[in-house]
Amino acid sequence: MVREILVGCCGFPVKRERYFEVLRGVELQNTFYRLVKEESLKKLRESAPGAFISIKAPMGITHRWPSPVYRRAGYGKDSSYLSQLGAFRETEAVRSLTETLIKWLEAAGARAVLFQTPASFKQTEENLSRAVEYFRRFRERLRERGLKVIVAWEPRGWTPLFWDLLDALGVVLAGDPEEIGYPPGDVAYLRLHGRVAGRGYGREYAEEEIRRIIENLYSFKRANIFFNNVRMCNDAQKALKVLEEMGRQA
Repeated sequence: MVREILVGCCGFPVKRERYFEVLRGVELQNTFYRLVKEESLKKLRESAPGAFISIKAPMGITHRWPSPVYRRAGYGKDSSYLSQLGAFRETEAVRSLTETLIKWLEAAGARAVLFQTPASFKQTEENLSRAVEYFRRFRERLRERGLKVIVAWEPRGWTPLFWDLLDALGVVLAGDPEEIGYPPGDVAYLRLHGRVAGRGYGREYAEEEIRRIIENLYSFKRANIFFNNVRMCNDAQKALKVLEEMGRQA
């Protein structure tokens, strides 16, 4: 039986003060798009004591340059530096960003980190090897710093062939259950995108659909559900309502 199910959104769809009055978990998105200051993360932690904060890892670790996501991202114009970014490569630029990420985790008091790779990061032997080596090094750095966080990865379009390997590394396979199902392991990290036919983020989740998703989480010890659709705040509150009703029924 799942011990804890946390519900939140990918980013803040409303003002933070109002958000944390209702929801106690959030996956930060600004950390992916730009290099934020540690001080701003410390202030967030202080403003929401006890909140479950997950940080989305910076694009410079996962996405190769050039990519549309780099527009206005603040990574500068030095092509020799930009060419080192992305794809979990063992470069000075990626190593430096990883150290920045670790400082962010400490500053925010984060309890999870989410790495999202693009569809262009195909399921090849080379890419899998890079990802595995990166996560091994990253896990070691976390141990050295005494950080205990959930490490999650959302690849795009990968098959289940490598899932057991990730589980052995202590990495949670994240994603939308409509696309990846419910991978093995003790922890579930769901990102509900609200896609229609694999596209967009416009679909709203019905309460019965949310109930079915939650029922599929009973085999995990812990589950994190982050809504990432246009109605994310409304749907997250529906999920809280469903959890309350299911608790009364138990």
